[in-house]
Amino acid sequence: MRTVRQENPAAPGPANPACVIGPGQSCEHALVNQDINQSLYQYEVAVSGRFNVIVETLRQVSALQHESNFTQAAQAIAMAKLGYQLPARILDEAWVSGLDLRSLYSHCVIRSFKITVDQAAHDQQALRERTPLNQRFFLSCGYHTIDVSPCADGRLQGALPFVFRFAPNDSVWVKAYAGALFDVESDIGDWSQRELDRLSGAIPGGEQANYLRWLCITSARPSRHSRVVRRTAVVTAWRRNQRWSDWWNCSRPSRTALVGVPRPMCC
Repeated sequence: MRTVRQENPAAPGPANPACVIGPGQSCEHALVNQDINQSLYQYEVAVSGRFNVIVETLRQVSALQHESNFTQAAQAIAMAKLGYQLPARILDEAWVSGLDLRSLYSHCVIRSFKITVDQAAHDQQALRERTPLNQRFFLSCGYHTIDVSPCADGRLQGALPFVFRFAPNDSVWVKAYAGALFDVESDIGDWSQRELDRLSGAIPGGEQANYLRWLCITSARPSRHSRVVRRTAVVTAWRRNQRWSDWWNCSRPSRTALVGVPRPMCC
């Protein structure tokens, strides 16, 4: 009689479900940097953790809305789980028309975004210390500033840390625009500021370096989207350089690079 093996649903799965290998085989590539991977993982956990606890926290708060000490108990739960207090007005009015969970959820999401932005330098510090792509490396390539614009459809939000393995810093600026739209006036303003820094000696070693405008899209394959972005990048670069020549009579206009990230790496 044939015995059917039954899987134990409680048994722990592999540490990385995408990496199921045989005995004696290693899932890690020989060139993988474990320190950078760990820093990226800690950064991901820190950011996603601020949002993952919102729903469960509001559920606990909602269950207490008919208690006599509801406001105090809700604020204690919020401080313990979220690290900040909830709007007192919404909590105080819960006994009249019920707890406004939509407003509380919106408040928590926006507050978590603000905390993430405020803590970005601290959260990315470990990654910056370990990545080889730092200001010294970019200067050796001839660039004092990397101005990155990933396509803002959500699929390239982790392009810098997870694909290119570097983080925004004093030399790396990131601005995302919708689709193929790029703000020429904003580009000129950013370049002007960094050009003043370069000419005044505020960028150590940047006297002979250039400004790199890096446009990042989600596919390197020929497609209507990539053709539109490529055409927009060329026109934008030409308009920028024309304005810079007219305004500054500058011998060092910015350089432009168009980078395509294959979809399996970003989606």
